[in-house]
Amino acid sequence: MSISPGKLRGLIRISDSTGRFKMLALDQRGSLEKMIKSVKEKAEPADLIKVKKAIIKSLSPYVSAVLVDPEYGFFPTLKYIPKDTGVILSVEKTGYEISGEDRYSHLLEEDIVSKAKRWGVDAIKLLIYWNKEASDECKNHQVNLVRKVGEECYENDLTFILEVLTYNNKYDKKSQEYKKQLPFNIIDAVSTFSVPEFKVDLFKLEAPVNYYDIGVLFTEKDLQNLFTEFNGSLNGIPWVVLSGGVGSKEFAKTLNICCENGASGFLAGRAIWKECVNFVLEQEKMEDHLRYKGLNNLMKIVEASKNSLPFFETRSFKGFENIEVTDINL
Repeated sequence: MSISPGKLRGLIRISDSTGRFKMLALDQRGSLEKMIKSVKEKAEPADLIKVKKAIIKSLSPYVSAVLVDPEYGFFPTLKYIPKDTGVILSVEKTGYEISGEDRYSHLLEEDIVSKAKRWGVDAIKLLIYWNKEASDECKNHQVNLVRKVGEECYENDLTFILEVLTYNNKYDKKSQEYKKQLPFNIIDAVSTFSVPEFKVDLFKLEAPVNYYDIGVLFTEKDLQNLFTEFNGSLNGIPWVVLSGGVGSKEFAKTLNICCENGASGFLAGRAIWKECVNFVLEQEKMEDHLRYKGLNNLMKIVEASKNSLPFFETRSFKGFENIEVTDINL
């Protein structure tokens, strides 16, 4: 496989020495505000920064990379990130714009990719919401947004991580109908964005199947067939599993299944650190919680990912020795 030096260096910087991704997400903004408001009446910007600093200080030495946002996470925490830990910058606005039943994603700033390059990050991450039954206008907007970011990452020689969250307004998210449709919604999204024109280097995705639904909604044969179809839709691009706010125990079990079926690791946040927000009014207790319970959660998740596929063993790379580094501007 031919790859540019910047993109290869980015993938190497955010993975461990074996090419596996053990990454910590703390780019949450809207969801973190809600968590803080459950502890105190109002969430101030200083509260979000306090939580993010505590997480970085306590856990960043134990992961291959951290995902931070430019609003509250990047600048206040950068000096605490170890030199061997990669840095990924989130470039989307938190949440989404609603129009009818459609969800529109937007960039934090139009020139955020070029700024990220200037700031020296190792990769950028864009989150979009995707519903295969959304209006053509919405789908075109989302497609054009991914294309724009992909092109700008190509021009700036930056590793591009695309996070896709699917939604389906027909069913409640906790319903069996929603869970049965989820793998096919993810496959549709991945099939759409894994083609070369979008220049995605790594996907951050929901688990197609949750551990607790095996034997209930999906048989072992269903699971095998779903992952065969899902892995085919990736077009050889590596992927990591997001935690989606579930508990560490549930996520670890689901992650283990995904890693045994082709995932290259994880990019997880709240499953690791969400309980620390209960101590937002007591900085020392928050950091103590992270050093013990947070680290314990992280180590369980790392253990669950031990059978993940190194990124250079995916179908697009076909082995480390087959990587050919080229200059995209030649």
